[in-house]
Amino acid sequence: MLRHLILADAKSATYKLGLLRALCRAADGAAGWAEEDGEDHIRLPLGLIALNWLRLYLPMTAANLPQAPGNRAAAEGLGFAGSGWTVLAAGAASQRDLRVGAVFGHTSAVAVHAALREATDHVCRMPATYLTFPGGGRILETTRTRAARPPGSLTLDGATLAAFGSMRVPKHLWTALQRFAAWIEPALMSEWTRLMQGYATSQGRLLDVGIMATAMTWADPARDVALPRARALALLEAGQVLHCVWSGKRLSADSLDVDHCLPWSAWPCGDLWNLVPADRRVNQHGKRDCLPSADALRAATGPIEAWWSAAYLRPVDAPTTPRPGTRPRIPFRAGDRSRDQGPTLRGKLDNKAYNQASDGPADAHHAADEPGHELRCPGIRAVNGLMLKVMMNVDFGPEVRDRPPGSKPDH
Repeated sequence: MLRHLILADAKSATYKLGLLRALCRAADGAAGWAEEDGEDHIRLPLGLIALNWLRLYLPMTAANLPQAPGNRAAAEGLGFAGSGWTVLAAGAASQRDLRVGAVFGHTSAVAVHAALREATDHVCRMPATYLTFPGGGRILETTRTRAARPPGSLTLDGATLAAFGSMRVPKHLWTALQRFAAWIEPALMSEWTRLMQGYATSQGRLLDVGIMATAMTWADPARDVALPRARALALLEAGQVLHCVWSGKRLSADSLDVDHCLPWSAWPCGDLWNLVPADRRVNQHGKRDCLPSADALRAATGPIEAWWSAAYLRPVDAPTTPRPGTRPRIPFRAGDRSRDQGPTLRGKLDNKAYNQASDGPADAHHAADEPGHELRCPGIRAVNGLMLKVMMNVDFGPEVRDRPPGSKPDH
């Protein structure tokens, strides 16, 4: 059946392939979201499929890769590209921001919610309707519900994504996607590439193979600590004292290391709340990839909150030309997009998103200049404080110093 759908089924756009790949990504990376629905089917949140859809198509349109015969530039003429998509494509959120668990401030929340609704409507109306068994009959049944727009921030959790409806998937198809994703996804990408090349040829243009390959690469979490390192170096250069959150040692530019509080080997999380300054020797020879104990986290509460406040909650002057031999500072102006969304959203900022964020969204309030601003900036103090409390209430086992270097946790 999959061979028929990928290679033989008639296609007037890339939408069928997009839906199959969105399902493939869900089966490969979010299988726990599936709920049993009788003996022969499972159900998935439609919002999860829409989220994967946005992540797949944003880089395609940004690279001007045609997704239909009449799609000559960006998302022109594509049925899912409404007002929410337009704001996302303009930089309200990057492809890497669109992931389960992300928290968006008000401005981006409206755009993300609208884009998810548009993608869900399109998936139900087009590819889910026309993906049929070789002998006829719909393969994917959808139940659409109207998700209310959030009044403030938006968290991409199970309740949010399920509010858009559900998709009923045959269990044999779901099992095949789970077991053979490593072979099915390359086949989908190959056929998708062939379709785009055919559309481009009919438009009188040639596509760069490298650009296509880059745009089709799924954005898995990247182990990138450049942003917190730059913030720490900027603070040190300005004369501020920084300490290792684990040992209390005073840090210098030479001894500074950025540690994943919850280690990358246990959970590949590059969100800013999880990246803390540490002494290089302590991080590389002591903690390494060990989970900190609840006691260690309690002891580090003050230093971690002090780091968050110094690095991300205080206004910094606009960037200036750095002196020779010094590192440029990375500003976080009050009201900019990264501050509104908070450290839980951005594990990193790419240059495009940073340049767009530096001027701040039109409706941003300059909360960082006012007392109590942390409470009105969703995703910073409230979310990170909650996250720290959750971590401190989990039994992580023996202290870090009692674990052999490099040993793995039991749970």
